Amino acid sequence: MHFKVGWYILLNYNPFFYYKYMTALTILIFAAAYLLGSISSAILVCRLFSLGDPRKQGSGNPGATNVFRLGGNFPAALVLVFDVLKGTVPVWASYYLGFCLLYTSPSPRDRQKSRMPSSA
Repeated sequence: MHFKVGWYILLNYNPFFYYKYMTALTILIFAAAYLLGSISSAILVCRLFSLGDPRKQGSGNPGATNVFRLGGNFPAALVLVFDVLKGTVPVWASYYLGFCLLYTSPSPRDRQKSRMPSSA
């Protein structure tokens, strides 16, 4: 017989804890996504490759195109990949944790899988 351990038990057997947990985790995901998005990968890559500050050189825009002008293909590709990951990682993490875009009550299929009481 397989026993499930940890927070999974609390989420399946206590609906109040489930909604309280999801609200706190949602706020944490929003804060982490905001902070991750505020990191300028162009500035970090330029410092890593000892290039000039992209905000003061070239077009003044800290982006992949300006880094391409300052440092070439490889630093610009790194900036592009990091910028894509800044948007992708929070979305992937929230999907992996079971969030949906518009949070609604669990579907009837999910209620059958868990022991959450149905609202009807």
